[in-house]
Amino acid sequence: MEGFRPKIEIPPLFEDAKKAVSICRNFAGVLKEAYANSSVPLESPWSSIYPKSDAQLNVKNTLICHVTGFFPPPVRVSWTKNNVNVTDESTVSRYYFNKDGTLNVFSRLSFIPEEGDIYSCSVEHKALQQPQTRTWVKPEVVVRSVRQASGKSPAMLICSAYDFYPKPIKLTWMRDDKEVTADVTSTEELADGDWYYQIHSHLEYFPKPGEKISCVVEHASSHRPMVYHWGKNRVDTIKDTETA
Repeated sequence: MEGFRPKIEIPPLFEDAKKAVSICRNFAGVLKEAYANSSVPLESPWSSIYPKSDAQLNVKNTLICHVTGFFPPPVRVSWTKNNVNVTDESTVSRYYFNKDGTLNVFSRLSFIPEEGDIYSCSVEHKALQQPQTRTWVKPEVVVRSVRQASGKSPAMLICSAYDFYPKPIKLTWMRDDKEVTADVTSTEELADGDWYYQIHSHLEYFPKPGEKISCVVEHASSHRPMVYHWGKNRVDTIKDTETA
């Protein structure tokens, strides 16, 4: 129709801006009250470190350090690579509210996974007595006895690897420096629910005087196999050495 002009609706930018300002003022008020009122309880953070996508050696990726459950702000997040500070290469998001009123924040670090590299994320907050550090991560390994030999029943050792990432890992039993494949059972890599994994391997055996039994762990966090020796005196003695 001649002379007709469609009605143009302008987005309510002013109203949206007023709402944003109101949210910011409310947030600032909460923070002001928290700092002014010493009775406001401190909530300590919980952090986890994980890659943005499945890690592959020599393929660019991003490590994420997620810090959550803390109040009030701020938190300070720092990064190291092989014990060298690389915080300047990282970024930090804004604070986000959790449903319970605590806060969470993300810090990101671009990296290229290489064998032997160790990355750590450390979090500082007024509710913590010392920095909370998460590492991407060499496994924590424990070798222990779960059953003594009795008559015709063999003894049993268990080699457990905890809190490692990435997922692929290999556990091998050695008796007097020879690989053992018989009477060995192992679990799959089990997710802990916090981006880390654990795995357990059992060895049934009849003890021999003076023999040396070891659990060898191969993982991307170390460029050489890690060897954990079971003590000859049958106590939970673990020696962490790296073979050539």
